[in-house]
Amino acid sequence: SFWPVLIVVLLLVFRINIRRKTCYSQPALMSKAVVMTGGSHGIGYQTALSIVEQCSGVTLIIGCRDGEEAQKVFVDCPKAKDSTIILEPLELSSPQSIRLFALRCLDHLAGKELGALILNAGTFEPKRVITTWGFEKTMAVNYLGSYLLVHELWDCLLLHPTRVMVIDDGLHTWSRLPASLSRPDVMESLLTQSPPRPGMASSPLAAYAQSKLCGVLFSTELNRRLVMAGGRARCNCIRPTPAMTNLTRRF
Repeated sequence: SFWPVLIVVLLLVFRINIRRKTCYSQPALMSKAVVMTGGSHGIGYQTALSIVEQCSGVTLIIGCRDGEEAQKVFVDCPKAKDSTIILEPLELSSPQSIRLFALRCLDHLAGKELGALILNAGTFEPKRVITTWGFEKTMAVNYLGSYLLVHELWDCLLLHPTRVMVIDDGLHTWSRLPASLSRPDVMESLLTQSPPRPGMASSPLAAYAQSKLCGVLFSTELNRRLVMAGGRARCNCIRPTPAMTNLTRRF
């Protein structure tokens, strides 16, 4: 009888903890623009729905890998008054696609305030895939692509009190980075995920965890640099409640 009671107590504590972390603040994105990566499925899609339903006048720009599928997903999307959804093609494993997406975002942002940049897109590759960029695909999509997108939008971020949000899932705690990361050969092994080297990933799950750890460290350093730049933009790393998404089904 001990274990059932313990399980019930833990479930109650978990439920109370989740309730305490609920944000009840009023929407602060009304009449602003939001840029999001990976908003056509899972957590990104639910986030997009919440934004357009609650924030009137918002312009939501979503970078999608599959534009046609995204169009089908958002065709019957309920929207708040005057809210706008703009779908743009984006492949985070391609620097050319990222730069084109950034240029299109800047065009859409003309005369608008960028309220948030949500770096949500992610992937898990069961097998090691090297992109035309020269990097392992999981690392390219989950970390390097977001890094390059922020670089391309940097001047825009400094103009507004933008909130940059890096989405994490907690698996970064399963990983570590080698102490010799400053060595060029070790850095190359990290970005290409080419084992064996001490501290390098030895499985697809380990590579995924390592890419998420890079994302967490990136969010910390990005926030430090935003503060140093004197702008009002800030960066936070966010871990949503666990959910069954297209990505988790691939594990």
